[in-house]
Amino acid sequence: MSWQQILGTAVLLAIVILYACGWRYLRRQKMSDRPLSLSGRGYLPCFSFYFGLLLLWLALFSPLDQWSTHYFFVRVMQHLLLIAWIPATLLWGRPFAIIPFGLPHSLRDKHERWFPSLTASHSLWFRMTHPGFVLFAFVATFWLWYDPVLHGATLNHAWLRPIEKGSLLLTAGLYWWHITGSAQVFYMPMPPLIRILYTLFGAGPIKLVGLVLLFTEETIYSYPGTIAFTGLDLTAQSLGGMIIWAAGGVVFSTTAGGLMRNWLGQEDEKPVLPFSVWSTEESMLAPGTRK
Repeated sequence: MSWQQILGTAVLLAIVILYACGWRYLRRQKMSDRPLSLSGRGYLPCFSFYFGLLLLWLALFSPLDQWSTHYFFVRVMQHLLLIAWIPATLLWGRPFAIIPFGLPHSLRDKHERWFPSLTASHSLWFRMTHPGFVLFAFVATFWLWYDPVLHGATLNHAWLRPIEKGSLLLTAGLYWWHITGSAQVFYMPMPPLIRILYTLFGAGPIKLVGLVLLFTEETIYSYPGTIAFTGLDLTAQSLGGMIIWAAGGVVFSTTAGGLMRNWLGQEDEKPVLPFSVWSTEESMLAPGTRK
């Protein structure tokens, strides 16, 4: 293992410990008035966060990262992990609400003093993380790294690779930050239907890239590694396009389905208005005819 892999693995292990300590503290204190109420949620957020960290290690610090510079379809898989699977699973684990409680008391106090000041003074942060701007940045960044010239440069210049992976993970993290509800400290929650449409819309531009690659006959990206498909009219590029088209929207559609189910469940749980409330003569009047 290289020193980058060792350092990255050590950082992820430290995050695991901090999250576990914060989770244990909240479970012990039963702090239901905190940003995350753990009552009734079981261990699902915890499992989601740890699974996201495992995927992050696979994408950045495992041999998969080296293979992504030799095989186009592996690069595609890495991108899908960075833009969907990793940020979604990490943020569903509510790390911003749990990890601070795993810090030592002195650092925890500093965090609680600093966090409100961020919401009050950093107007640029609000503009740069607005849902509309974040969606644009998310799509534009994904498309940017599939530009033939820039994509080819990442194969010839190793210093571009961290910028590529970091920008994809950052913009995707902000995008899923709004979807998972982690942004509620800064922004009013999206209406349920808008939130669902916001989630589904992100999959369209990604699948479009897969569709273009799938039906493009000329070679756009030249990778040193080659794979042969005996008896199949399939290239590494078309395989990558097929992966993007088939798997690029899985996390988005699954998340949208879960949000829809929760929304409908909340609607079903609303109390029914008594007959005496909605059957009055005034309630039956057409809009605009009330005195």
